Amino acid sequence: MTLPRPQRPGSFVSMVADLVDAIGRKRVEAETSRSQSTISRWCDNTEEHARPIHGPMLDQLCRMFPAQARLPAQYFAALAGGVFIPLESEGGDLAEAGGDVTLCWAETQAALIRALSAASDLPGDLTEAEADDIERKILGVIEESGELLGQVRLRKRPSASRISAVAAE
Repeated sequence: MTLPRPQRPGSFVSMVADLVDAIGRKRVEAETSRSQSTISRWCDNTEEHARPIHGPMLDQLCRMFPAQARLPAQYFAALAGGVFIPLESEGGDLAEAGGDVTLCWAETQAALIRALSAASDLPGDLTEAEADDIERKILGVIEESGELLGQVRLRKRPSASRISAVAAE
């Protein structure tokens, strides 16, 4: 068993190491026809042994293992100052999904109003704890919005079962 190498959190090498670990090193080796030593070098944070993964190989891994492609997506979104929003949905009730977004947003607004009020430790601004709480709530709104958008996108692709269900109404 190979011991994990120390990584700089948030680094490209750390993201590649997380991706390789999520997929499984033996699967990466089998699917890419690369040796374990090459794969290990992709995950090595020391300059003397490092051999960065090339863009086309990273692309190939993400296409072959789409569930793990979230790791690079999150890395690059953060690098660009954004967040990755998966738009997956297995369907469901649109009204419920819309209600979840509204409720999440209302809770965020309420927390923001409380944090800016005279009752706060820092009226008119946010303490670090308040900023952390509101950031989590905003990310929740984004996640719920992604679910809603995923459901809407599902409905843009006609399926026989959906068409027959709508026609029966």
